[in-house]
Amino acid sequence: MVAHGLAPMVAAGFLSDLTDDRIRDTEKHVVGVDRLRVVGKKIDNNFAPVAFTASDVKTVSLYRPNDNTLYHLGGVIVADQSQNRGIGRKLIADELKKTDASLLGLHTQNLLMLALSHQMSKYSFSFSSGIASELGTPDPELRMLGERMSVIHPGRYGGKSLYGDKKEFRRRGMQIKGLNTNNGDAIVYVGEIK
Repeated sequence: MVAHGLAPMVAAGFLSDLTDDRIRDTEKHVVGVDRLRVVGKKIDNNFAPVAFTASDVKTVSLYRPNDNTLYHLGGVIVADQSQNRGIGRKLIADELKKTDASLLGLHTQNLLMLALSHQMSKYSFSFSSGIASELGTPDPELRMLGERMSVIHPGRYGGKSLYGDKKEFRRRGMQIKGLNTNNGDAIVYVGEIK
């Protein structure tokens, strides 16, 4: 039921139509996660979601003597009418604080999500490559994207882009130069929380 309620917002966020596949994909991302946070507003005695995050919290061992808490962001969606209010950033920042995470980890095809991640954490190539398998990337590839070496999960999204309207995806400045989103490739990002 939750997936059905969030799926229209997810479809709009990924510039695609609301289909049974999109509903199943939404369900896959929100059912069984450690944390699902939904922000909404009341409209005519009904609750309308305007943003949500789906995440897991993991303890990972790195090159330090102590274990680290990794906030693995599986997804964040903000409804179009609420995007310029900073709701997504505030929601993630609150989650990072509540989980006392020292690391932020995610997969993305979206340059805007990558920029938000850089605002909240300091990217670490060694952490990204070192714990990629713990984030669901068993065979990461290392590629230069622009001037930075990046960790890539080839074909993560089933050999296709998450985004339906590729022209609009580029127009909104979401495309990461050099990343083959048509193949379903995604960047593996792990950064130390600022």
